[in-house]
Amino acid sequence: MSPKPSIVKLKHNPFQDITSLLQKCKHRDQLHQIHARIITTGLVHNLPIASKLVSSFALIALPATNFTARLIADRVDGLDTYTWNTIIRGYLAGNHPKEALLVYSHVRRKGLEVDSYTLQFAIKACRLMPIILEGKQLHNHVLKLGFVSEIIIQTALLNMYGVFGELRYMQQVFDETPQRDLIMWNSIVAAYAQHNFPYKALAVASAMASDGLRLNGLSVVSLLSACSSLQALRQGKAIHGYAIRGHLLDNHDVFVYNSLVSMYSKCGFLSNASRLFQMMPIGNVVSWTSMINGFSENNYLKEALALFEEMEAKNIRPDEVTILGVISMSSKLQSFKLGEWIEHYIERNGFRTGSIAMSNALMDMHAKCGNIKKACQILMGCRRSR
Repeated sequence: MSPKPSIVKLKHNPFQDITSLLQKCKHRDQLHQIHARIITTGLVHNLPIASKLVSSFALIALPATNFTARLIADRVDGLDTYTWNTIIRGYLAGNHPKEALLVYSHVRRKGLEVDSYTLQFAIKACRLMPIILEGKQLHNHVLKLGFVSEIIIQTALLNMYGVFGELRYMQQVFDETPQRDLIMWNSIVAAYAQHNFPYKALAVASAMASDGLRLNGLSVVSLLSACSSLQALRQGKAIHGYAIRGHLLDNHDVFVYNSLVSMYSKCGFLSNASRLFQMMPIGNVVSWTSMINGFSENNYLKEALALFEEMEAKNIRPDEVTILGVISMSSKLQSFKLGEWIEHYIERNGFRTGSIAMSNALMDMHAKCGNIKKACQILMGCRRSR
């Protein structure tokens, strides 16, 4: 391995040379060398230099470099909002939302100015933790600081409340936003669908269409999920038609295809589900699982088993959702031999059998297949693990 490049020597103008080096610097070790040189030249309290140095450390987004960026920033007075924002963003990029919130609180305590990006990053940190109390306090900051008309802030708040399942607050943010864009409409449709309010999701989509906005792939996926929950075949077909007219299937969007397969399967319209499944140029484990579960839930058990075997033959690894569907199918077939095979398959392929869902499914399957002894063994194993 070749040695890491060192920084070049400074020329007669330290300020210009250090600025140039910081702009070119790509490596953490080089950055530490530049930092040491800045200290020895006495430029550490020069605001443009200090700001660039802090940003360079923060943008590497490692715990050590974020810490260094914060340490330098605390020792320099007068750093601008952009510099503090890079520290918060660096912690977020490194998946440290708690530290990002602590920096935001520090900025507020010092009475420093915040902008829409500061608030957006802080709200995202709350969403990632998640902390609803901190999120509501940030909402109050947004109102007090006069950012209520900033659509990126309102969208961040809406998404945060959607993650928490605080749908009343989410709707309030949406209603208070004077100008809503497609991203905001998509977010509220998705939140209602994900939190099992399919009627609300469809109602918002109707209002969205009345507002003159076109549905995109994300909207269609959310609405098809709502139709699946309601087994609303007529609405699902209408959305399918919209997706065709809007050329949303032309790019072979696997998420839209999967949602259509799932919707038609849930509605018992397996001919359409199967046709779409066959049309998919590239399916994934979700595609296969949706089709297998569709056959199983509509009591086409042999077809479901054959599809699972085909999935195995094509070396597509199932996930836990697939396995739970296959266990359910085995329970319906009530085949002692098949139940034993599934048990061995799960153990052989390293699936986690200790989860409540998996244990309950296996107990139910073995009991229905007549293997009461095995069902009791699983039950006793669950009791011992508690």
